[in-house]
Amino acid sequence: EVCQLVDWLTFPGPAFAPDGTRLKKGHKLQYELLPPSLARFNPANPDTVIYTGYGMERCVQFYSLSQKAVVRTAALTHWATAMDVSPQGHLLALAAKREW
Repeated sequence: EVCQLVDWLTFPGPAFAPDGTRLKKGHKLQYELLPPSLARFNPANPDTVIYTGYGMERCVQFYSLSQKAVVRTAALTHWATAMDVSPQGHLLALAAKREW
């Protein structure tokens, strides 16, 4: 069960940067320029992990631990660089850099 969540959170990102340039293996400085992976438990529902990170699509996903599946996805216009959830779990705040 844990393996499924770990596999989902550590799914490899694309081999190219947000601007389309190809990433070269072994060049660690390139990877520091990628958007971060961010995850938070929903304070109102500890069964739900809210996640956003560099992948094929710009989105935020809600993962249910009990269902072992993504239960909701919302598209983003930019890659998120910061995320916070209100104490009641009803509001989600995301910040982004315009360059990505």
